[in-house]
Amino acid sequence: MHGNGNIIRENSIRNTSKYSIHIYDEDKYGSSGERYPKIRNLLVENNMIDGSLSRSGVVISGGDYSKPPIEINGVLIRNNVIVNNSTGGITLQGDGWIKNIEIYNNTIYGNPGGGIRIDPDKQAENIAIINNILSDNESSHLYSNGKVTHLNYQKKLLLESNLRRRGGS
Repeated sequence: MHGNGNIIRENSIRNTSKYSIHIYDEDKYGSSGERYPKIRNLLVENNMIDGSLSRSGVVISGGDYSKPPIEINGVLIRNNVIVNNSTGGITLQGDGWIKNIEIYNNTIYGNPGGGIRIDPDKQAENIAIINNILSDNESSHLYSNGKVTHLNYQKKLLLESNLRRRGGS
């Protein structure tokens, strides 16, 4: 995927063996004609992402050490339910340029690898994580490797182990 103004909306993505939503440009080797591939102004909203068996529910990846690196600028992830994904709910990673990412109003729970992971190899800039519900993510609800400039994290609601079974064994 590359370009400007793409939308991923109202999908039910369940039990995938690899990626559920992977924001990355596999066409970076030249067929698009861009010297430096770019993904701009992407909207990911109102999706149900459940049970990726080997990856996070949403992965934003700036590259894999190949040339040229990818620029990802202006991604809005909002109003999604992201549950039970093996390596995390939402992950930002890779060696490209990742900037101006907004993560709003998502429900992220039951992900063994954590809730939201910001783990770029270079630097991520202007990341806003606001008003998300994070619950029962095993590793951590929010992780950053420290290579982030301008991280805004507010209005979180953490619900830990509030679901209880009545009766039965």
